[in-house]
Amino acid sequence: MILDRPFRIRRLLGGAYAETLAGQPAQLLFQDVVGLTVALDEARIKRWTELCLAFGYRFENEKETTVLEGPDLTLRLVPARGERRGVLEIRMRLRRRPENPGEHRLGTSMLTLREDASAIWSF
Repeated sequence: MILDRPFRIRRLLGGAYAETLAGQPAQLLFQDVVGLTVALDEARIKRWTELCLAFGYRFENEKETTVLEGPDLTLRLVPARGERRGVLEIRMRLRRRPENPGEHRLGTSMLTLREDASAIWSF
């Protein structure tokens, strides 16, 4: 139901939408991006790995996944297959524990708010 969407968005964002409309400072839920999973072709995985290593990221292979861990961000690079390309997942740190933890469908993506004050947005 289209009228239900703003209410669901307000609940999901912890009231920031309503507070912003009322001129009050927003109590933002999302603090920072701490991880990305990206599907790339092999040449781009190699280039990103070289670039991140030059910046001091740690490198690890987990089966078909290249893991590049930096001080504030972990990149997980996986081989692209067919239509599966680009950003597949965003991992975020939250400012506080969510009031409404669990899975929330946003179009074709899924936002999972976790009890440990983290979130995973899967595409």
